Amino acid sequence: MLNVTTGFSGYVVIYVRVSTAEQAKGGESLDNQERKCKEFAEKSGYIVIRVFREEGESGGTADRTQLKELLKFCHDKNNNVSAVICYKVDRLSRNVGDFAYLSRHLRKEGVRILFTNGMNVDNALGKFILNLEAAIGELELGMITERINNGVRAAKNSGRYYHKKFGYDVRTNNLTGKKQLYLNADTPTVKKIFELLDDNYNQTQVRELMKKDGVDIPPQTFEKLIKRIQYCGLTLNAEGQQIKGIHEPIVSEELFWSVQRKLNGRERDNKIRVDDHPIFTLRRYIYCHANNHKMTPSLAKGRFPYYHCQGNKRCRYRKQDVDAAYLNYLRTLKPKEEHLEMFRQMSMDIYEQKTTNITEQNKRLKAEILELEKQQLGTLLLMRDKEDITIKKLGEKEVDILEAQIQEKKACLMDEEKINKITEDCWDFVKFFMNNVDAIWETGNLEIKKDVQSLISPKGFVF
Repeated sequence: MLNVTTGFSGYVVIYVRVSTAEQAKGGESLDNQERKCKEFAEKSGYIVIRVFREEGESGGTADRTQLKELLKFCHDKNNNVSAVICYKVDRLSRNVGDFAYLSRHLRKEGVRILFTNGMNVDNALGKFILNLEAAIGELELGMITERINNGVRAAKNSGRYYHKKFGYDVRTNNLTGKKQLYLNADTPTVKKIFELLDDNYNQTQVRELMKKDGVDIPPQTFEKLIKRIQYCGLTLNAEGQQIKGIHEPIVSEELFWSVQRKLNGRERDNKIRVDDHPIFTLRRYIYCHANNHKMTPSLAKGRFPYYHCQGNKRCRYRKQDVDAAYLNYLRTLKPKEEHLEMFRQMSMDIYEQKTTNITEQNKRLKAEILELEKQQLGTLLLMRDKEDITIKKLGEKEVDILEAQIQEKKACLMDEEKINKITEDCWDFVKFFMNNVDAIWETGNLEIKKDVQSLISPKGFVF
């Protein structure tokens, strides 16, 4: 039991906080705050039963480890806490909302908040002043955050990257006093990785070779590493655009992008092998007649190709039989000559109607271009007679805007003579295609086969 002396005011806890190493060295260090709080407690007749020391936590949030422990401790009635003593209001909170919440929460527990400067939160003036101090602390925190964000943005836009990467150290530039990347002992390893990848070694092989050299890089880390643009001297600005960095590159841009192209090519190759095996032309296209379920391809014993129904495993057919059935179906689609001529006439009627629309569109575009060119000429004449540099610059900007609009509309113009020629050429191809659709599908590559299938029956083929 504690010896309660005359003038005993109650049991208290002390809360002290710093957010940065700089504060720990200055006048607001944890030790200095604790000493002043204990002096205040002794003068006021309080007995300190616990000290909560918060180090490296921001006052902009109430989600702090020691603060939560403090609230839990005060909530326990067995501890008989009368008050919480803090050095200053901003040590408890830099946020008005959080301060109001903490004050109400502790007051419900019968716990007062006391500050070493004698500020009392119980009267109206004290509450106002404390809220004002908390608001000033919140403003200061916001300004600090804003300065940090502006600093990060300026660093990015200047090409300065300062996050440690394998092959680089982060050090302070003696001239600028700013942190940036510098080559280190791992730089040759990074260069070797890119050279091996460019020599068509895959990622697994390169990782194994690196492991023999004593460098073990996990697969996911390795995949991210070889895509970092910092290695070729580039970085991203605040808008996420690639710019030249101020750090020294480890590999050339030519080598870096050569490796990226090869990596992307391998990813596409893998997708083709998995999703679009060239021997299964009708994959995702053919349906079983028994229940209208899609048929899935497979290789029995790794060699014999089959299609089997997803809804009924007993429905299984040899790939060559399915392909033959589809080829026979295409052969039934050859139209008679009189039907082709009728189809041609119908197509030409539709196309003539669309061509009329194109002619009208061209006429409208030409009128708009002429009007824009008049505006552009008027602006140029106005600029010629002006000596004011500001007006000239505005005029040049206006001319550039008008020129962009003119070029955009010119790009939309269509050559009507060329369109008519294309029409005849297109019809010749359509006629050839409709007469030879079976041969085109049978002899075409995977891409041509799929184009024919989507054109003939977009919804698939029931076997």
